[in-house]
Amino acid sequence: MSIIISQFNDSYFPVMDGVGMVAHNYALWINRKYGRSYLVAPEVNDYQDDVEYKVFRFKSVQLPGMSPYRIGLPFIDYKFKNKLNNTPVDLVHAHCPFITGQLAKSISVRQNIPLVASFHTKYYDDFMKVTNSRLISNAMIRMIVDFYNSASLVIVPNKATGRTLREYGYKGNFNIISNATDFEVYDAEIKDGYKRKGLELTESGDEEIRFLFVGQLRWEKNVRMIVDSLNILKQGNHPFRMIFAGEGYAQKELSECNEITWLFQKNIFPLQNGKYKFNKQAI
Repeated sequence: MSIIISQFNDSYFPVMDGVGMVAHNYALWINRKYGRSYLVAPEVNDYQDDVEYKVFRFKSVQLPGMSPYRIGLPFIDYKFKNKLNNTPVDLVHAHCPFITGQLAKSISVRQNIPLVASFHTKYYDDFMKVTNSRLISNAMIRMIVDFYNSASLVIVPNKATGRTLREYGYKGNFNIISNATDFEVYDAEIKDGYKRKGLELTESGDEEIRFLFVGQLRWEKNVRMIVDSLNILKQGNHPFRMIFAGEGYAQKELSECNEITWLFQKNIFPLQNGKYKFNKQAI
């Protein structure tokens, strides 16, 4: 007997982060090995999905001050709602407590099926950054805790994230299920080709140590520790090239650091003498 599971998340291709990738991997591997899986997420302009499982998209708009994230409008997207309501499902899995999380919860209640809820992120820090208000941030945290209290099963990726959920006031049980990453192993010739291309694109010399960070440029991602470590290397006169691939609110401050190469939006922006040098060569 196969199972039908729908994944729900507020970020998904082409606007990606770690949580979006986790939702994708759940949908992909459940669809391949255990039954059928769907993924529910906001529309992003004219992007066309190219995955093995079915994706249900609903209308969305740009989220002010949180580019490139979008805020979804599923409850007024009647075409989407009709399609979703006519799709059989045995279990819903929400990867965030907001728009798609509330949508998953409503389906769970209406169809009397289990709601699995994964907790991934330190939301309080994000709320404070946007609102600069402890009152609003604490009210939002209470809403989040209420959401996880309503779930049939709560998942966290590690003990530290579980502690964060506890600090927010959640007193129920949770299961620790680690997030996984797929690695494709290439032969030596292909790897050497990628290495040469990487050196070319980042204008790195063979004598330099190369470091690469791929992710959101946010202080919560420990990028400050990376910069502090680079300063130690610089003081020791060790040649290196640091490459940040991504975007985020910390980008402006990070751009003031020397010896950093930027890779984002499929273009390369190496720093020369403290200023960007634009290179149209695509990654």
